[in-house]
Amino acid sequence: MEKKRYEIEVAGVQLAIISDENEEFVLRLVENLDKEIREITASTKRSSNLDAAILCALGYYSDKVKAEKRARNLEAQISLYDANLRRFREENIALREKLDAMAGGAAEAEAPAEEAETAEAAPEAQPEEKAPEAPVKEDPRAARLRAIDELLGRSGKKD
Repeated sequence: MEKKRYEIEVAGVQLAIISDENEEFVLRLVENLDKEIREITASTKRSSNLDAAILCALGYYSDKVKAEKRARNLEAQISLYDANLRRFREENIALREKLDAMAGGAAEAEAPAEEAETAEAAPEAQPEEKAPEAPVKEDPRAARLRAIDELLGRSGKKD
């Protein structure tokens, strides 16, 4: 954005400022500052416009320092959350690979047994119905990781 020159008045003092902010924003700032200085001078008869301006500056600078501290704290939290998310993703991948390995090993162990049963069965025999498998109790950590994947829009399938 290009810088523009503004003629403003704060607490009766004419100033020329240069800003890259839009006019509406600058005028709103000037209006708020002027109002605050006038309130301070009206409430304390012995304070001058300079005293009021310094009090405003101290208040705004205090707010700025506090906001910067909050921003640093939030950035640190975000970094921590990001590190945890990366760790959970890596753990999720490791658990999926382990689960795939376990499922692959179980499938290989069942395959020869099924072939032997098929060879022994008579052609006219009806296939046996398998009993439903007992539900496997899910690991809470795996459930959390799956929920994170769902929130991130991942299907859980490897590409």
